[in-house]
Amino acid sequence: MNAVLYWLGIYLLIGLTLTGTLYAWSKLKKNLEQVGSPMSWQEQAVGHLALLLIWPLALGMFLHERLFDRPKPTPIYRTWTATPESLIEKLAVNSIEQQQIYSDPLNAVPPVPFGHLHDAWQRFCQTLQEGDQLWSFKIDTREDEGLDYLNRRGIVEGYAVLRSGEISGEFFAHVK
Repeated sequence: MNAVLYWLGIYLLIGLTLTGTLYAWSKLKKNLEQVGSPMSWQEQAVGHLALLLIWPLALGMFLHERLFDRPKPTPIYRTWTATPESLIEKLAVNSIEQQQIYSDPLNAVPPVPFGHLHDAWQRFCQTLQEGDQLWSFKIDTREDEGLDYLNRRGIVEGYAVLRSGEISGEFFAHVK
């Protein structure tokens, strides 16, 4: 029984200290603002009594909010689909163009590298600088956490530009 009274006394002492501190702070704030409180003394007494009884809950809510309800950092997505790990082999422009010529028996696709995407390939090749390397890549973007949801297209095959050891451009050849 003594232990229960001991802990009850500590509990009420902490609550009284907290309530007294808040009461003194509210009076000081009232004196600094020189504005009447919108609450009567009865309402303030009930508020302080409620705080006296439930201060652990209020303190727990405050700590939980500070420790666990922090906003999650926004994920940082990479700029390019290809990664250095997905690069397969270094190729020259001529060998890529030879591999990517389509032969359509119905002549619906022009017999040029990348068919209907030939103009896009030409624009891509115009961005190449001296010292750039072209690498083929293949990556499954559906399970890639480094890409935002809109860039998860499936299995992507294509060619990436490696400039100064970093990927600086890419051209999608096949998306499955």
